[in-house]
Amino acid sequence: MSGLFGLGGIAGLLHNVNDVVNNVAETLSPGSTSAFETVGNLVGTSGVTDDVIHGLESGNLTTAVADVYSDVIGPGGVVNNLAEGHGLGIEGLLGTALGTADGLLGSGDGLLGGVLGGLGVGDGGLLG
Repeated sequence: MSGLFGLGGIAGLLHNVNDVVNNVAETLSPGSTSAFETVGNLVGTSGVTDDVIHGLESGNLTTAVADVYSDVIGPGGVVNNLAEGHGLGIEGLLGTALGTADGLLGSGDGLLGGVLGGLGVGDGGLLG
């Protein structure tokens, strides 16, 4: 079975989706698709999704399963990289999100500080 509705056609569509996911991940958290990061082991080049797509393209799902096992359990896989202290690949995204939240809601100049200060709860107020 080949063509658009065969395994090759599906794999081609999945390649495009995987490329978009990689680009979004790199935009949100640069370096996240590195082979040393969890996100990279899952969606990066030669990660789980990439290996499954290549297995569909070649029609060799046995090799794809072995490659996925390696991506998760084997040397250089998710478990190994986390045990060696490598990150998840979303640290940059989390840092940005937490920094933004602190800026908006922080107890100093942020929204929370303004509201609590206005209610007399902060420094010099009811609790200060």
